[in-house]
Amino acid sequence: MELKNYYMLDEEQKELLPYTIANQILLKVFTGELKHGERVKESNVAIALGVSNIPVRESFYILENLGVLERLPRKGVRVKEFTDKEFIAYTDALVELTWIILTYAQQLWTTEQIENLKQLAVEAKSSLNERNIVAYILDCDRILRLMTEVADNLAFKKMYNDISCITLTYCRVYWTDFNRLEERYESLLQTIEAIEKNDIEMAKEQVEIFIRKQEPSLYRYKKV
Repeated sequence: MELKNYYMLDEEQKELLPYTIANQILLKVFTGELKHGERVKESNVAIALGVSNIPVRESFYILENLGVLERLPRKGVRVKEFTDKEFIAYTDALVELTWIILTYAQQLWTTEQIENLKQLAVEAKSSLNERNIVAYILDCDRILRLMTEVADNLAFKKMYNDISCITLTYCRVYWTDFNRLEERYESLLQTIEAIEKNDIEMAKEQVEIFIRKQEPSLYRYKKV
């Protein structure tokens, strides 16, 4: 996967320059090129990209609204530092949204789409085996995005884009234990298997294990 071509914002906005710039900043945060808490200067970004300050300023507003950048009095704009509590809150939102998405998509899956899920899982496993955490996280994002596409709800797509901007750019800080990642990958496979069997309860249970970083005792999903 070529990272520079990976788009983390709303695909419908990707041709607009401020969104393109915002996406490039997101990718720099995701890869660690921009550190959490690091100041981001409008003029430096404009010079680096060969653009005027106006679209850069607009891109800053986009990322401020998403919660990736923050503007501090007399200190300028910096990459937001997230506490564990804040990250867990976004993870909670992602889990809840994914449960809703799985429910909406339950009767909509085609054989081709399920095969696409399986292929994406194979690619994720390859990235994991290579210890390429950046590629692995993006592979996993593609799987969740496919679930969102199948649900075919514009509101879900927007919510997923907004939440994933945070969870994607910051999960590299937390997803560092490869043994744990391999265990969670098994939950990803079980999620896909449950989707194929139309077992929505099992899919919800396993996708939470896959998404969360906490211990199982903190998981919220309960079968009814």
